[in-house]
Amino acid sequence: MKTIKTLFLIFGLVLVNAALAQEFQGIATYKSHRQLNIELDSTQMSSDMHQKMMAMMKKQFEKTHTLTFNKEESLYKEEEQLEAPQPAGMQVVMVDTGGSDVLYKNTKEDRYTNQNEVWGKVFLIKDKLGKRDWVLTNETKNIGDYTCYKATMTREGEIVSGGISVNGDKDLDELESSRTEEITVTAWYT
Repeated sequence: MKTIKTLFLIFGLVLVNAALAQEFQGIATYKSHRQLNIELDSTQMSSDMHQKMMAMMKKQFEKTHTLTFNKEESLYKEEEQLEAPQPAGMQVVMVDTGGSDVLYKNTKEDRYTNQNEVWGKVFLIKDKLGKRDWVLTNETKNIGDYTCYKATMTREGEIVSGGISVNGDKDLDELESSRTEEITVTAWYT
């Protein structure tokens, strides 16, 4: 009888230890794109060429990112992609310096590291995490087999507008403008 009690006690301790040892972790894959609204002078480019150029530019801004996380840390990085072949006669190359190559966050230590490559040089930014004021709501949505709750946060974001001069006949400084706008970020969580 004493042996059975000891076995149950050991079995119970193993179960409790296994339950406590489980860690919250995962990998999420994100696909992103940018909305483009470019108007070109119709005397300089045909409608067909304009559509092809818009399709190529849209493709340049489609990116895939991976988020690897656990309870205290996360690593967010862009997946490398092979360049798609361009049709003969036209090539569109967009230089995007706004995205981060690798972003590491540690909530336990309240810090983040941002490794970014611009024009072939690697920059490493280390700083403290800022406090975000998320508003948790009772609004729900089913995503797959999960009932998710809505959380929102607002922040200031910079909206930048610019121009493209095909023949160099326009002063691009006159076409550029920027303004700040309040952006609402929405997240669904379980």
